Amino acid sequence: MNFTPTVLTEDFKIDQLFTVHYFEFSKNYSFQGESHPFWEFVYVDKGEVNAVRDGEQICLTKGQIIFHKPNEFHTLMAN
Repeated sequence: MNFTPTVLTEDFKIDQLFTVHYFEFSKNYSFQGESHPFWEFVYVDKGEVNAVRDGEQICLTKGQIIFHKPNEFHTLMAN
């Protein structure tokens, strides 16, 4: 049997991490928001979270991720 390799591209590279947090939010969790000079991402491993970035609200469900670019104002609310 012949196998054909798949060439992978590097879409982005992570050189440093500032911190890693894992949270389980209560049903009425709401974060006032923040911005900072580095990338942040939020991954939902269960339930739903409403993410707001620069006025745009996005409902994230299990298995979804959102990236917040540097200096982008963003908030989170449990759904």
